[in-house]
Amino acid sequence: MTKISVNIKIKAVEEYANGNDSKGFIRQKYGIDELSFQIWVGIYAKFGKEPLL
Repeated sequence: MTKISVNIKIKAVEEYANGNDSKGFIRQKYGIDELSFQIWVGIYAKFGKEPLL
């Protein structure tokens, strides 16, 4: 698995949260695996972006 930078992680999750694109499209765009992205979205939804840093 490729290491994803914090900036890309936040950008991807915020794109999804703002309704810009689907999970699948965003994951493909940034090369993120499905489980990691689901976890990040859940953390962001519950706690905001601070824990993702």
